[in-house]
Amino acid sequence: MATTTVDLGPGALSFIRATAGQPFSNLVDFSISLTGYTFSAEIVSAITGAQVVAITVTNTNLSAGQVTLSLTGAQTSAIARGSYLWRLRWTSPAGEVRTVLEGIFEVGS
Repeated sequence: MATTTVDLGPGALSFIRATAGQPFSNLVDFSISLTGYTFSAEIVSAITGAQVVAITVTNTNLSAGQVTLSLTGAQTSAIARGSYLWRLRWTSPAGEVRTVLEGIFEVGS
């Protein structure tokens, strides 16, 4: 499993690569307490913005600021090879929604 440590400064952007037919998992470490936060993530078409697939977000250790993004092998197999956009959003305990990480998601063979 890959680990991404997130700098919460402006313009944080990340590139992710997955292999079609293989499970994908990436630990994201914000290094701040995220207790009480909820998360959602998705891969979208770079052309239309339509959702291609929802990424599973697991609360790995919220008190340490860690979540894990994952896709099954069946999910990566169902995505046509190519480049997409992805984003991770959080909802704070106060109900504020923020895109905290986004970038390019490439699916290859």
